[in-house]
Amino acid sequence: MALVFCLAFFVVHSRQMGKSNIILGTGILAVAFLLVWKPEAGWNVRRYFSGYRGDETGTEADLRAENAKLKTELAALESLSRDLPRNTPGSIPAFVYAHDPLNFTDEILVSAGTAEGASLDAPVAARGILFGKVTAIYPEKSLVRTIFDSRWRSAVRIGTKGVEALFQGGNQPTVVLIKKDAEIREGDAVFNIAEHFPYGITLGTITNIRESGDALFKEADVEIPYRVGDVEIVDIL
Repeated sequence: MALVFCLAFFVVHSRQMGKSNIILGTGILAVAFLLVWKPEAGWNVRRYFSGYRGDETGTEADLRAENAKLKTELAALESLSRDLPRNTPGSIPAFVYAHDPLNFTDEILVSAGTAEGASLDAPVAARGILFGKVTAIYPEKSLVRTIFDSRWRSAVRIGTKGVEALFQGGNQPTVVLIKKDAEIREGDAVFNIAEHFPYGITLGTITNIRESGDALFKEADVEIPYRVGDVEIVDIL
């Protein structure tokens, strides 16, 4: 009834209204019509001007959920991509389980064991660099002692001159027993020559070259190009 009254009022006074007012009045009447005879359309108008979009259709919700899932999977793949093994023939990729906070760098547990073909004392690499060796093995997992273990000792060579040294593990690995007259430089590569690991596999580069405490040799720190806590995948060789 109110709408009929408004319509009559608009017709009577339209001759006295300017053109812009007529357009405005027509718009108001159209909205009023929608609210009375097409309430669902009226709600759509209200949602549009209020910014509210209401419930999405099933298809839209599914697409949003799928998009969120794909973003999560992409983030996980990007996180893991830097650790993917280098496809060494016969190698066994394994995921690293959560680290023991009380034994953070010395030993880690990985997700491959005898069922996947892993064996005791097998070398383990991370990003193509010597990471450790298997010290205990189970059907579906293995315990790996890392090169950061203070008990680790292995023979290495340094740089293009192939200077022999002894690699010592620890929170800060070092190379010791380097001849005093040996030609070594900061940034020289340290690579393995111990028989139980692949010959020539890299361990890191040297830095902070200095004289040993007894002044009989040189020694240096070894810079490892990764942090143990960042390694998520290893390669059992």
